[in-house]
Amino acid sequence: MTPLRRRAEELVRSELQRAPHLYVGGLDVASDSQLTLTQANPANGAPVGRVPEATARDVHGAAKAALRAYQDGQVHDHPSERAQLLWSFAEALENESEDLWLLESLQTGHPFAGVKAHTLSEAVRSVRHLASWAHKLEGRSHVVGPGRTGRSLEGGVPVFASSFDTRAPLGTAISKTACALAVGSSIILHPPATAPSSTMRIAHLLHELGLAPGRVNVVTGGTKTAERLAAEKLVDAMSFSGDMESARRALVGSAISNLKPIHFELGCKTACILFEDGDARRAADAVVDHLFSCRYAQFETPTRFLIHEEQYADVAANVVARAKSAVRGDPLDPHTQLGPLCSAKHLERVLAYVELGRREGAKLVAGGRQDAEGHRGRGKVLPPTVLKDPPATLRV
Repeated sequence: MTPLRRRAEELVRSELQRAPHLYVGGLDVASDSQLTLTQANPANGAPVGRVPEATARDVHGAAKAALRAYQDGQVHDHPSERAQLLWSFAEALENESEDLWLLESLQTGHPFAGVKAHTLSEAVRSVRHLASWAHKLEGRSHVVGPGRTGRSLEGGVPVFASSFDTRAPLGTAISKTACALAVGSSIILHPPATAPSSTMRIAHLLHELGLAPGRVNVVTGGTKTAERLAAEKLVDAMSFSGDMESARRALVGSAISNLKPIHFELGCKTACILFEDGDARRAADAVVDHLFSCRYAQFETPTRFLIHEEQYADVAANVVARAKSAVRGDPLDPHTQLGPLCSAKHLERVLAYVELGRREGAKLVAGGRQDAEGHRGRGKVLPPTVLKDPPATLRV
């Protein structure tokens, strides 16, 4: 057994031995909920962690702790201290990088090599960038009338909440937390129910760095937890990544509580367009390398490739060949390019969209069926899938 796999087993044992808990006010606390959610490794179905489904009372407790920490920070906090904390945070992330990579890979199915090369390194760079902004929030003064001057101040809301999905929980948790801390806000993080462990580890890292209790809190659970955050009166603003129906319910929660602003991110439909005089090989390589290196559509993921008719046949053949040759399987294998989908529900949804595309006239020319070969048959592995010649009305 390699040292990497040995460490992965140690992390899983540690996660399973812990009682399911939330992180509130600088402490691991039990939930009021009687419902426990078990996280499974999408590569083989083995359990890798447990968390509670946070209740409305749990969410309110986290919001009270966050508000109390913000109010204390108004007296004691200073921009230079926030900047120093973020620099220390970036260094701690690098020191704990292997465990964070592993937790992310074990619970999301992201290939370990990709998390190592891109996700965490980009997040650490963003933390250092935000550290440099902590003491640049100066505000403005302006004349509003004869003998009168107005002043506007820049800063964060007292309590910010962030509910995010399985695409990149590690990177999202780091960047949202760093943004909140840079402007002096407290934050409540709600990671995906299938992959909460890396977010919990980040909160503990900040506690070890001396962050005041309550500045960062973590509540767990499914979409109900996000809706409870949206309906919590002590939460001043929120970001939400997820599905449309949950977003609608979050808007209702905001409306009946305090009309908090919510930033929604509900899907990615980015297209790559290749014109007649474009470099066909470079365009195809860029699309394939980006698209088939991640199981989740990011903002810039080119899930649609629109190709000039003069180049279409050659480029389409190249994309299909690359899709069929992509190495898929165990996320901890350094050669794996594409890991499993994060859950059975995720797999079912993707397969349903593939079938919808076929019914509406597109040709399935690669992938489209769950992988049943060898060890890949135990996981939620779907080969890279390409639909060709879609009609203009295709909903996929």
